[in-house]
Amino acid sequence: AVILVGVAGIKQPDPASDDGDDNCTGNDCADDDGDSDASATEIIIGLLFILAAQLVTAVQIITEEKLMTRVGMAPVCLVGMEGLWGMLYFIPISIILTLTPASDEAISTVWHEDFIDSFVQLSNSTELCGIAFGYFITILAYNISCNFVTQTLSAVVRSILEACRTLGVWAASLCLYYVFNSKSVGEAWSAWSWLELGGFAILLLGTVSYKGLVKLPCVGEDVYEAQKEAEEAEADDLAQYNLLESEA
Repeated sequence: AVILVGVAGIKQPDPASDDGDDNCTGNDCADDDGDSDASATEIIIGLLFILAAQLVTAVQIITEEKLMTRVGMAPVCLVGMEGLWGMLYFIPISIILTLTPASDEAISTVWHEDFIDSFVQLSNSTELCGIAFGYFITILAYNISCNFVTQTLSAVVRSILEACRTLGVWAASLCLYYVFNSKSVGEAWSAWSWLELGGFAILLLGTVSYKGLVKLPCVGEDVYEAQKEAEEAEADDLAQYNLLESEA
């Protein structure tokens, strides 16, 4: 499902390209082909970085599940500990990124960030401070909610639910394009959007069928019963483990 959505996103036509000159000749057409090749290469590299980030995120979610179910750490406490450690290593990183040389190239944001200018902008804009504070509250609530889902259900369920977040982004893009007439930000419906819609449908079906909310006709009832018994046995083992840990 994720692959279908990714392919549809890559094949989605760029609205900015429709305004270009279709009557290019000679070296102009060659330059356009070179730009498209470079763009495709950048997309592939970006997807590889996203896959690597997903691996790191998977390790993080599994570790969080172990800390909450095995160690007994509270979800709110875990969020606070992650934020504390993030602040401790981000302070020296921010100093290093501020001292690195600036550049006009877009890729320079990888190694340079002017944090002094960021604080100047915050001090001169009440609206920007409000947006930053709202973002802080939103991320805090999001992380706490994710940890509660991981503790109550499992890391797998959390990852599946987070994958469905892409559906909300896509729906918002279509809404911005057609309802608010924001052509530069939104996304227009195209032939590849049907493939994207199919990918999201499979993703949603997999989400609800994983927890048995929708039973697939090709799966026997005994499979669902065995899965339910396995989950109950795992919950009992976990409760017994926590009881032994508390008595130790």
